[in-house]
Amino acid sequence: MIDLKRGEPDKSLIPFDIIEKATIESLKERKPEMYIYGGDHIRFRGHVLEFIKKNYSFPNETSLSTSNIFITNGISSCLDQLCVMYTKPDDTIIVEMPTYLYALNIFKDHHLNIVTCETDSNGLIIDEDFIARTKPKLIYIIPTFQNPSGFLMDNERRNHLVELSMKYKFLILSDEVYHLLNYGDSHPYSFMIYHNVETVITLNSFSKIITPGIRLGWTVASELKIKAISSFGLMQSSGGANPFSSAIVDKILVNDWLQTYIRDTLCIEYSKRMICLYNELNEKFGENIRKDPCPTGGYFLWLRFNDETIDCEELLTYSQKMGLNFHHGKVFTCGNENKKKLACCLRLSIAIATCDDIKIACERLKYAYEEYINERK
Repeated sequence: MIDLKRGEPDKSLIPFDIIEKATIESLKERKPEMYIYGGDHIRFRGHVLEFIKKNYSFPNETSLSTSNIFITNGISSCLDQLCVMYTKPDDTIIVEMPTYLYALNIFKDHHLNIVTCETDSNGLIIDEDFIARTKPKLIYIIPTFQNPSGFLMDNERRNHLVELSMKYKFLILSDEVYHLLNYGDSHPYSFMIYHNVETVITLNSFSKIITPGIRLGWTVASELKIKAISSFGLMQSSGGANPFSSAIVDKILVNDWLQTYIRDTLCIEYSKRMICLYNELNEKFGENIRKDPCPTGGYFLWLRFNDETIDCEELLTYSQKMGLNFHHGKVFTCGNENKKKLACCLRLSIAIATCDDIKIACERLKYAYEEYINERK
């Protein structure tokens, strides 16, 4: 079975040598803070700040400081915490359509009223009247190399959304886990540039740029918001980031190993895979699929059939028989009407498939599609 479903790092690309060197160096130092309850991670936050300034674009000289950074167990746990802190049941959250399927589960766990906004190749389509009517407490977005679409929200829309957040008093939760997997010419600003704006919280993770097993990330927000997050009961009871993992990643950052690995290994390999997938699909499906731009970062390509009567959940059954797995579009939204709109879509992931795998997968998808179409007649 060729797996174009999973969105996790390829085991063959895990930087074992970097992790091993960092672990050995950390253990040799025998620093007590690596082995006790987590504190404020002040040293680590300083090195995360340096990493941010080296690897992210800012329009001007930034005032971002360690006071704007909080070390987390990753994006999902931080999302859950923010829902506890800033919402109550039946509050409204706006999400993109489509959006990250497991974030939807977190919002459902908190009994939030989930409403959707349409997207295009420039990301979230911002509708001020809709925002004014729905009165959201939160807007959750994945602005850079979005999951599942791979689209990139342009800077103009980012600015507009921040302006509306201040006007209508909602929080923007910007999930930027794929931001550094950028293998194109576009260099969008992170929402971290708005770190002094009280309505913006940026969520980041090492899971896609080192490995998920590290269980480590960082959040950027105003000093006031960071104080509130760090004062949360779970954090006070040392339920925050793992100091052992933090020490290892800190060593990776201090030695500047991560920047080179992202640039020379991850981005080069993922670029080859994405271009291969995009070209193979266009060659095999031609006018049967919508011609969206090729993603220039991240893991995912969103395939939409022009025939809107196609149900990719049904197509998946044929595809699995041929040895190919993927996610159908309906899992990336909620509500029956929205699911109908995304039925003709599917998500393909380049994360764990080589170019050879991708070529075979596209051939299998074509055969599955032809068999599905013939049996519908």
